[in-house]
Amino acid sequence: MKEKVIGGLKKRKYGLLAACLAALIAFFIFVASQRLFGGYSFLTSDLRSQYVHFIKLFLRSLFGEGTMDYTFEVGMGTPTIPLYAFYCFNPFNLIYLLIADVSTASAIVVILKYALAAYAFWWFEQRILRQDDAVSAVFAVCYALSGYSVAFYYNIIYTDGIYMLPVIVTLVIGYVRTGAWRRLVLAYAYQFVVMFYSGYIIGIFSFLILVLTMVWEYGSNWKKYLLCLLRFFGIVIWAALIGAAVLLPTAGYLLGNSVDDVSSFKALQLTLLDIYNNLFLGEMQSVDVIFPLIYSGIMVLFLVPVYFLKRQISAKEKILFAVPLIFLIVCSLWQPLYILMHGFNAPNYFGFKFSYFYSFLLLAVSCRAWELSKETCAWKYYALAAVNIILYYAVYLLQKNTLAEEMQSSSILGWELNAFFLVLYAALLSHRKAETDKKKILQKVLLITMCAELLLNGYLYNVRQGYAIVDFKDVIQLTDRLLAGALEQIRQDEQLREERKGFRIQCTDIDSPGASASYGYRGLGYFSTVENRRLRDALFRLGYYTNTSLCADYGGTAVTRMLFSQDYMIHFYLYQQESAALVEHNEECLSLGFMVSEGVKEYGIRSDDPFENLNLLLQSMIGVETACFLPYEGEILLRSDNMVMTMDEYGLKYLIWMDDPELNKGRISFAMGTDSSLPLYAYFSEDKAIRNDLSPRLVSGTSGDGSWFATDILSCPRVFAMEKNEAGLYEAEIIMNEKTLDAYHFDQYYFYYYDEERLQEAYKILAGHQMKITGMEGDTIEAVVTADEDMPVLFTSIPYDDGWKVSVDGERIETFSVLDGAFLAVELAPGEHTLIFTYDSGINRIGRALSMIGLLTYIAGAWISIRKEKADGTDRQAEGI
Repeated sequence: MKEKVIGGLKKRKYGLLAACLAALIAFFIFVASQRLFGGYSFLTSDLRSQYVHFIKLFLRSLFGEGTMDYTFEVGMGTPTIPLYAFYCFNPFNLIYLLIADVSTASAIVVILKYALAAYAFWWFEQRILRQDDAVSAVFAVCYALSGYSVAFYYNIIYTDGIYMLPVIVTLVIGYVRTGAWRRLVLAYAYQFVVMFYSGYIIGIFSFLILVLTMVWEYGSNWKKYLLCLLRFFGIVIWAALIGAAVLLPTAGYLLGNSVDDVSSFKALQLTLLDIYNNLFLGEMQSVDVIFPLIYSGIMVLFLVPVYFLKRQISAKEKILFAVPLIFLIVCSLWQPLYILMHGFNAPNYFGFKFSYFYSFLLLAVSCRAWELSKETCAWKYYALAAVNIILYYAVYLLQKNTLAEEMQSSSILGWELNAFFLVLYAALLSHRKAETDKKKILQKVLLITMCAELLLNGYLYNVRQGYAIVDFKDVIQLTDRLLAGALEQIRQDEQLREERKGFRIQCTDIDSPGASASYGYRGLGYFSTVENRRLRDALFRLGYYTNTSLCADYGGTAVTRMLFSQDYMIHFYLYQQESAALVEHNEECLSLGFMVSEGVKEYGIRSDDPFENLNLLLQSMIGVETACFLPYEGEILLRSDNMVMTMDEYGLKYLIWMDDPELNKGRISFAMGTDSSLPLYAYFSEDKAIRNDLSPRLVSGTSGDGSWFATDILSCPRVFAMEKNEAGLYEAEIIMNEKTLDAYHFDQYYFYYYDEERLQEAYKILAGHQMKITGMEGDTIEAVVTADEDMPVLFTSIPYDDGWKVSVDGERIETFSVLDGAFLAVELAPGEHTLIFTYDSGINRIGRALSMIGLLTYIAGAWISIRKEKADGTDRQAEGI
C-alpha cells in the first residue's frame, strides 16, 4: 500500500509541484501586498460585502436558525435557494465551519482554489498535450495565477469555473476519443451546482471544444458525429438532472425576474488593441475599467507566435486551436455573442466573465509549442520582443490621447517593466540550444523568472486596486458585538412582546451593503434579483431607489416605514471601538399584516410622482380621503453652471452638457424659501436608474463646515429630505461630472411638504386592525387578526410569491397580490381568525425529486457500464483519455 501511494505521488509529482507553487506564490502575493497579516484586509470588495455574509447566513440555516427555502433577513423576505446557489454551494465552504475567523478562512479557500486550478491544468497538459515536466508545471501555475484569477480573488464564486474548465475540457476530449462518460456527467453536475452561471459559460465553450475534437477525430464520418452529439446532449441533461435541486428552482426564480440593460455594450470600449494590451504584466485594471483580464505570463507573447509559425505543426491543428481563440475575440467585440456567453444578460459591472478561457487557450498553445521553441532562431525571439515593446508603447500613446486618465491602463513605468521581461525572456529562450548542463541551469533560471513574474504581477494588481486600509476582520467582530447587543435589546422590548407584530430591522453605518444579511435584518433590501421584479417596480414608484438588480434603503419616508414594517433602526459607527449601537424604535410601524379596505385591490401605481402615489395608497387602504404630502407651490430659484436647461409645461425636461474645456462639471441648483414649519421633500424623476460612475450626483443641504455632501448612491431617482443652507433656504443641486455628457436627463422634479398629523390619523385607523403574530420562523408565520366589513382585506408587507400558502381557521384560502403584483394579500370574512402562513415552493420539491431520480439512475447506469467493461476485459474509464 505504501509503495502504491509513493508511486502515485511520483506519477503526479509535477502536478503536485504546480499546486504547491501556485499556493506558495499566491501566499506571498497576499503577504507582499499586505492582504494578510496587516495593512490591507484580505476581505475586500465583494468578498467582504457579499460572499462571507451569505456564507454566514447559509451556515445559520444549516444549524437550524433558519430554513433553506426562505428568509426575512434579506430584503423584505426572499427565497434563498438562488442566493445559496450563487454564493454557497461549494465544498470549500466547509472550511468556514472549521475556522471561525472569516478572513483567514477566505484566504485559505482562495489559495486552495488556486492550487486546484494549477493541478487541473497540469492534468489537462498531461492527458491531452502529453506534456509532463517542470515547464508544464509552471505553465499550470501561470494559468492558476492568470490575470483573471488574481483580479477576481475577491469575487470568489467565479474561481470555481477556473479550476473546473481544464477538467471538463479534458473529459470532453476524452469522451470523443474513447466514449468515456461517467466522470464527465459528474463534472458537469458539480459545476452546475457549485456555480450554475459559470457552469453555463463553460458549457458553451466545452461544446465548441467537443465539435472541434470531433472534426479532428472523425473526419467525414457523419454517423459518428450524430451519435457523439446525441450522447453528449444526454450527458448534459443527465448532469442537469442530478443538479436539479439547485438548477430548477434557481432557473424558475431568475426567469421570473427579467433584467434590463444596466449599461451599454459600447461602454465596454473594447478594441483588439485593448485585448492585446491586457496580455502584459501589470495591465490588470480595476473592475471599474471593463477590459478582459487575460494576462497569462509574458512567455505566451513568444510561444504563441512560435506555435503558429512552425511548419512542423499541421495547418489542421493550427486551425483547430485558432478557432476558439477567434471565437473568444468575437465574443468580446460583438454584442450578440457577448450576450450569448453571459447567459443572455446585458453588459454589466463585471464584463467578460469568460476571460480565463483566453488564458486557458494561450497557455495550452504555449505548452504545445515549448519543445518546438528550442529549434527557433535566436534573432526571432529578439524580433518578437522588439515588436511587443513597440506595440505596447503605441497602445500607451493611443490611450493617453483618446481615453480619460482614469480609464487608462498603460504607463511609461509599465512599458519599462514589460520591456525588461521581454528582453530577459528573449535572451533565455535564445540559449535553449545550449549544452545539456547549461540547459538544466537555463531551465531553472527560466522557471524562477516565470514564478517571480507571476508574483510581481499579483503584487502590482493588489497594490493598484487599493481599497481602504482597514482590518475588516476586526470590523466584522466589532459588528457582531454591537449588533448582538442591539438585537438583544430589541428582543427585550416590552412593547414588541405585547404587540407581537413581528419586525424588520434596518442596520445603518454598516460598511458592507450585504452585511446585515448575516448580522441582523434588512428593512427593504439588497440583492433583490431573487425577489419579484414587480416588488422593485412598486417600490420605485413609491420613491425608493431601485434598479434592475437591487432595491436599497434610499428614498423611504415615514409612510413607507409605517406600511412596510421597518420597526427598528440600528445605528453605529464601526471605527469607534468603544461605541455602542443606538436602537431607534419606529413607534408608528404596523405589523407584517393589517386589515385594509377593498380599495387596495384596485390600486395601481401609474404616476412617476411618488408623493401622489403614497397619498393614493393610504387613501385606498383606509377608505378615507387623505394626503400626507402637500405640494410646494412657492417660487423655485434655478441656477445653472455649464449647463443648458430645456423647460416645458411639466418643468425641467433636459440637462445637456456644454462642452467647455475650462470646466469639468455641470451644475444646476434649486433654492426655495418657505415660512412653513413642515419638512420639505424632493424627488427628481429620471429616464434611467443606473448606478455607475457616469451618473450625476444629487446633493441636498450642507454639512457643518459648509461643504456639500452627497449620498453614496449616484443618480438615484428617490425621495430625499431637503435641508436648509446657511441662508435659511432649502437647497438641492444636481452635479454632472465630466463623463456624464448628455447621457442623462431628468424628466420632472417634485417638491412636497410632509404633514405628520395626517399620517397619525391614518396610523390610528390601521393600527386598530393589525395582525398579532403568535409565532414566526423563516418560512412559517402564525397569527390572529380581526376583520370587519369596512376592512375585509388583509394586506401583508410580504413580497408576493406563489410559494406562500395561507390557512384561515384551519382551511386553505386563496391568496392574491396587490400594488401591481408586489405584495401578498388575502380576503377575510368579518370576525376573529387564526392564520398560518407557510412557504412551500413546489418547484423546490420537484427539483429535489428530480435530483434523486438523476442520482439513482446515474449510479445504476455507472454500475452497469463498469460491469460491462469488466466483462469485455476493458477499462476505458481508468485510461481516461
